[in-house]
Amino acid sequence: MIREFWVRNFFSIRDKQELNFEAKKTDCPLVAEVAEGVFLYKLGILFGANASGKSNMLLALNEVFTVLVSSSVDDSEAIKGRVPFKLTEDEPTEMYVSFYVSGVRYDYYVTFNDRVIISEQLYYYPNNYKTVFYERDYVGEKLQSNIKFGASLKLQPDTQETIRSNTLNNHSVLAVCKKVAFKEDIAPFTALHSWIMSNYHEVDGDGIKGTVEILKNAYNNPRKRKFFNLMFAKADLNNVDFRPITEDIA
Repeated sequence: MIREFWVRNFFSIRDKQELNFEAKKTDCPLVAEVAEGVFLYKLGILFGANASGKSNMLLALNEVFTVLVSSSVDDSEAIKGRVPFKLTEDEPTEMYVSFYVSGVRYDYYVTFNDRVIISEQLYYYPNNYKTVFYERDYVGEKLQSNIKFGASLKLQPDTQETIRSNTLNNHSVLAVCKKVAFKEDIAPFTALHSWIMSNYHEVDGDGIKGTVEILKNAYNNPRKRKFFNLMFAKADLNNVDFRPITEDIA
């Protein structure tokens, strides 16, 4: 689950804009305990005027995970999802996301332009203490990035070198998992990458189910229907109950 997210210089967002899912109340059905003493909202609702940037925040949240897991076989490929604010298009885009995987917190910072990832840092908290997963800095075109791995990963020198040599300037270090079949044991890398690939979804859906179908399925499931109705009530949208439109209704 996502704990916090912020973005700078993306679409209509010039200055830093942030979303935070940390919960103050722990006795709400919309709150989950993701680790001991850590409570997060299961969802967030953005509301505001048209063209105020709501969709762009969602697109940015989508993009930070795309950058983290998408690989490339050609270092000349552009980073396709980057659309900077028009007046600062020569400046890099910055993103940060903090999320929990199986009770462990991960913090990911990334700075990138159209061509390269300028820097990225991935930290995690395996024992509730902040620890380096990896840190990476751009050195130059056609040159290998400077990558430092956390000692807690216990990666062998050969494994580290394999990761470095396969990390192109236009994709993340973690994305190497998608392009290389490692003989060595890199369980922390593959486990995190697999979790993100299984749990991260496109902001407009994965093309399998649309919003109407999701709501119809929820209506037929008492537990889900209760959850959605509570969500709408909390959002103060004047929704008393959700009922799918049937063919009998003109």
